[in-house]
Amino acid sequence: MADCVAYLAAATGFAIADVDAVIGDLEGWVESATGPNPVTAAVDQAVSDATADLGRRQASVDAESAAVKRETADVEPRSVA
Repeated sequence: MADCVAYLAAATGFAIADVDAVIGDLEGWVESATGPNPVTAAVDQAVSDATADLGRRQASVDAESAAVKRETADVEPRSVA
């Protein structure tokens, strides 16, 4: 159990909203071992959410970059003497 808490606390690429709830679910799951592991499910969801967020952020950066390129396309470089 302590290893799961440490793993979730140290995670940097994703965030689980309610670690305490996941650990509580894990405690029950360890007793019954039925259904999916709640830590695995929570990590999978958090990684999926983080990946979607990165995709949105990348799309925003790409759009901003394209806008800057369009704005500067007609600007002639100045000659430095």
